[in-house]
Amino acid sequence: MDAASQEIPECTDTIEIVSDLPENDRHRRAKSKHELLLAATYIEDARSGWKLSLHFDPSPRNLSYYLAFRSAWGKYLLYLVLAVHMALALFEEPALRTLQVNYLYPACVELFCVAFYVYRCLHLLSFTSHGWFWKDVKNLAVISVILLTIIDIVVFMGMKETGAVGGVRWSRPLRPLLMINIPESRQIRRAWRSVSRTLPDVAGTMVLFVLNLLLFALMAYKLFGSRGLKYANGRPYFSTYQDSVFDLYVLVTTANSPDVMMPALNASPPMFLFFVVFVLISLYLFMNVILAVIYNSYRKHLKKDVQTAVAARRLLMSRAFSLLGRGGAVLRDDYVRVMAVLRPEHGTQLVDILWRVLDPHGDGMLGERDLYQLADLLNVRVTEVKDRVTLLERLFPSCFNSRPAVLVRRVVRQRPFRLFFDLLIVVNAITIAVDADQAEWAFLAAFILEILLKMYAFGFREFFDKLWNMFDFVVIGGAFLISVVRASTGLQGNTLVLDVLLLFRCLRVVKLMDSVAIFRAVLRTIASFSRSIVTYGGVLFCVFYFFALIGMELFADRVMWAPFRPGRPTDCGDRLLKDTDFSRLQYCANNFNSLPAALAVLFELMVVNQWHVLADGYAAVTTQWARLYFVAFHLCCVVLLLNIFTAFILEAFILEFTTERTTTETRVERKIAELGLGLGSRAPERASGGAPSDSAGGDYTTLVESDELDADHDPRPAGAAASGGGEQLTASTGVRFHIDRGPRSVEVLLTVPVAADASRFCRTGPRSVEVLLQRMFESGETDLIPESSNGRC
Repeated sequence: MDAASQEIPECTDTIEIVSDLPENDRHRRAKSKHELLLAATYIEDARSGWKLSLHFDPSPRNLSYYLAFRSAWGKYLLYLVLAVHMALALFEEPALRTLQVNYLYPACVELFCVAFYVYRCLHLLSFTSHGWFWKDVKNLAVISVILLTIIDIVVFMGMKETGAVGGVRWSRPLRPLLMINIPESRQIRRAWRSVSRTLPDVAGTMVLFVLNLLLFALMAYKLFGSRGLKYANGRPYFSTYQDSVFDLYVLVTTANSPDVMMPALNASPPMFLFFVVFVLISLYLFMNVILAVIYNSYRKHLKKDVQTAVAARRLLMSRAFSLLGRGGAVLRDDYVRVMAVLRPEHGTQLVDILWRVLDPHGDGMLGERDLYQLADLLNVRVTEVKDRVTLLERLFPSCFNSRPAVLVRRVVRQRPFRLFFDLLIVVNAITIAVDADQAEWAFLAAFILEILLKMYAFGFREFFDKLWNMFDFVVIGGAFLISVVRASTGLQGNTLVLDVLLLFRCLRVVKLMDSVAIFRAVLRTIASFSRSIVTYGGVLFCVFYFFALIGMELFADRVMWAPFRPGRPTDCGDRLLKDTDFSRLQYCANNFNSLPAALAVLFELMVVNQWHVLADGYAAVTTQWARLYFVAFHLCCVVLLLNIFTAFILEAFILEFTTERTTTETRVERKIAELGLGLGSRAPERASGGAPSDSAGGDYTTLVESDELDADHDPRPAGAAASGGGEQLTASTGVRFHIDRGPRSVEVLLTVPVAADASRFCRTGPRSVEVLLQRMFESGETDLIPESSNGRC
């Protein structure tokens, strides 16, 4: 909701004639508009998970400042400034020669970014209470980074201007803290908070693991250090205690197995038992215990986050109810007015549908627990689809509505039509695999025919509304054009573009998985929390950016790029690397001489395999202490962060897989079906008593969930009355609705199922919340929903 720019339609006439009203009436009308806008703000914040509206005095001035702070243009400008600020590392030294510029330019751009952050802090301070602002850790973190950045820039520029040797931009690794602590990054901050809260819980296990590693390293040093053994590359075998600790830690990551065991195994086969015992204890025991501790800690802190989010949502909706309620209830007129502010794009039919969901008894008023569900309803994506006349029907109506044309459209809509072309996709993939190029033209013609028939049956607009149809059109159309050009010009052999298009045609096989029930459930579950995965991608980017900039300061220009020459070893610009595994494997491109190169190195470290070769290479050109940088990255990213990410995937997958639809979605869908407004559905016939007829078995036509749109659903008006009374809702406008089950945000994925049951807390007592928490967190606590100040819900 861009409430800063929204007008309230029902209030427009009132504002125009306000000069004709007495002074008290004008004040009352103006206050009513402010209260309506404030209530809409509370509801929108409850829906989206924002809490800032709880921390300021809701005066008209503060509300206008807050809405400006939350406006879309402010959010996008903030994202742009953050992107520019993070991208400065591409141009600052060290950088690619083609991108590196004079240090003054990035410094001036960074000062501009800092000035924008200062403006944002002052804007936030202008409408929030000063006590909350200076106590909030997020604000203090942003201010600290701003001050440190300014000091760093001034000192660095002073050293450069005076010609002093050195000069390190030590504040650059702190830039991700700005991205984490802005109010708009609450999802990333929640994930980061999970990381920070897990550290104390896992610290004890990590200390035991380190002690275990040090003990086995001491035994390995005494067993093998004095035997004069060597690795295959000539490096001494466990010759120092430091090397013993590092080599055994690498073995825990399985990156050098079985290389680290081979010298001992060749010298004395019984020595192999030492490594068996070490791997069983350190890898299969301690590493799995660490994962279990992280998972348990994540679940514990996740419960607290959910409780806090649901409690904040309840408080926001309670404030909205206190503004909208008249005599302890919200009337329909006030609901319509607040919906005009919240969702001005919604038509009257959809607004009426949501009202009927909130007011199933049809008494024309909402209690507080009924209004509480509005935040959940606004998270249900209901798409309005209008009956449209296709272009061909408009141009050639008689031909389009002829019996053969209707028959063709019916065939295209049938399941066998889709199954036939699905089978054709599989056969085409097989022919591509066996290089049967002579059959490509036949398959290409068949797929072009499929696209044309779908366009004819559903219309161009409906056809391109589907992502898979757009994908098919681009891939098949591109392959056809390139094939024609290649045939007409006489070019022989495969081209890169055609090979890529063939690859995309193979990817069409993924579409077939949606036809198998078990595959469809898994794919839709993965897609539904894809946005949540992006959240942890943001956390991972912050960690990568932090370590990349530190690595650039530590190891820049230590390793120089050299062209890959098989069989011709290189020293990567430093003689100390001669005859090392780093140079023998020609890892010269794995350097920290620019931000892209540094990020590539960190990705290789995250994959783990051969990470010790990179660590040994940089230890060779610096000191053995350089290994600490690589070990620290492995502990932070692989052991801690990726395990927390695994815990999130497990929890989210279990929750999403077991609850494919939320209760709210089901209620909205049922109400749409009752009214006969589902996509591809008809209105239920009215019986003599005015209720929908049960002559067809009592079941209403359900919503169409297939990939294809039914372009020929019944165009007759649907005028069924809602259960429980109320005005008739007609479909004479040709509008139909269906639930869009796209990716869900973290708030919707984790808090909405809890909030849905929490809305029934007053009606069913604490038992329903307790049962829900037992299912999600295996806990019997019932402190999820706090009582309101008056003891009522």
